[in-house]
Amino acid sequence: MSKDFAQRIRERYPEGLTGVFAIGGTRTTYILEQNRDKADPGKIEDFRAHGEYLLRRYWDLIDTFYDLGGQNMIVTAFSFRGFYNRGEEYARLVADEMFRFIDDDSIDYYKRSGIDPYFTGIDTLLLLPEDSYIHDVGKKLAAFQKSYPYQEGNRKLIWEIASIPLYTFWQT
Repeated sequence: MSKDFAQRIRERYPEGLTGVFAIGGTRTTYILEQNRDKADPGKIEDFRAHGEYLLRRYWDLIDTFYDLGGQNMIVTAFSFRGFYNRGEEYARLVADEMFRFIDDDSIDYYKRSGIDPYFTGIDTLLLLPEDSYIHDVGKKLAAFQKSYPYQEGNRKLIWEIASIPLYTFWQT
């Protein structure tokens, strides 16, 4: 059934269907699926396990969309507010997790899946003082994007990170 559906999508959108996914509730999803039975479910003790789990969930969503005939995706991975709303310590933990999108596992996933990853919104990170940790995250994501071996015909995956929509998409 899904192969038939995917074929119909590809016929209907020969240029490729693009999906936009404003993901929210990642912390809550982790708590409900992985931390529910803890004494304090809202306390995430192992942020690396949290990030690894969520990345796998993102990949599940991406695979499902592509399996259903989609060609390109925009995924809201992290809001600019997230770097400021929960304090500096949380911002640094989250900033470290952004590197998952460019680590060896992710690169292997992109290549195996025929995906070209892009990052939008990092322009807002690059506007921060050059000595800030979050600015460094933007720099590393931008450097990755410049060096990634993009391939004609690959699917496009745009990770939206810290975008301020009107500013970011005007700049893009």
